[in-house]
Amino acid sequence: MTRFSLVLASLALACCCASAYAFVPTADYTLLASDYSRGLVKVDPVSGEIISTVFAASGISDIERGPDGLIYLSNYPQRVVQAVNPFTGALVRTITFAGDPQYSYPATPTDLAFGPDGRLYVSVTDVPFFGNIYVVGPNDTHSTQHFTPTLFTGLPSGIEFGPDGNLYVLSESSGNFYNRLDRLNGVTGVVEAMLADQTEGLSLPTRLTIAADGTIFVGNQGWGNRAITSYTMNGDLLQTIPVASGGLNGLTFLPDGDLVWGDGGANFMRYDFATQTTSVFSTGYGSAQKMIAIPEPASCGLALLAALALVKRSRSAGVIK
Repeated sequence: MTRFSLVLASLALACCCASAYAFVPTADYTLLASDYSRGLVKVDPVSGEIISTVFAASGISDIERGPDGLIYLSNYPQRVVQAVNPFTGALVRTITFAGDPQYSYPATPTDLAFGPDGRLYVSVTDVPFFGNIYVVGPNDTHSTQHFTPTLFTGLPSGIEFGPDGNLYVLSESSGNFYNRLDRLNGVTGVVEAMLADQTEGLSLPTRLTIAADGTIFVGNQGWGNRAITSYTMNGDLLQTIPVASGGLNGLTFLPDGDLVWGDGGANFMRYDFATQTTSVFSTGYGSAQKMIAIPEPASCGLALLAALALVKRSRSAGVIK
């Protein structure tokens, strides 16, 4: 391994965290949340109090941190994805989508996920009641590329890459396709398996997140019976967590490992796995959607210094060639 590649590997290990996995902080971190009626806001990681508005907008639902450090926001009313600097609030890039050429129908992005290849994958409604998954390159401002050319599961509502490099896709009710969790090959986009449907606990599933060990957590809006269900990567049902009321938006993990989601109203809720209890973590929103943790710039600076120290130490020991 060269000196340069070791620096990059060490820095990546310390600073980068894919949204599909539980966040493990190395130093200070920031919590960001999307509020459908307000935009992107900064949240105190201890008290859950809203500190400030980072990027003012209406209609923001899903948010993801990209490999470039920017926060990508799915803007439903404007039908675009916006890339924002999380510390300055500056809008860096806007991404539009082509839509299906056979239909005069607005292409509307919903859920976002970054793949192992560094590209952005977006579930998009591009024909009435159906949709597809589009792929966006690092410098793209417009996407025409489908990850798969077929209407594989009706309307994809939630997408996330697993630690196996494959893409896991939820679909809501749409014709004969409903309440499904599918695994797509992460390279070809071919549907490898339908892992679960309504017989395995899915009930109008909307969002999912995947833990580092591969456990898949799904938010089910249901028909009055809301619940979070968890599955193995083979689709075996592991656990059902009842949710008393509210929505189940943007499932993800807090830095301490608790599960957090927006209830579509004033609150972000959290589930403590140790005590098996649900509580309000953060309140005061117009329509709480999703919350993510990102390292502070100082954390990456410290990580870089640590990486350089590692290189220096390794070189003095005769490891670097």
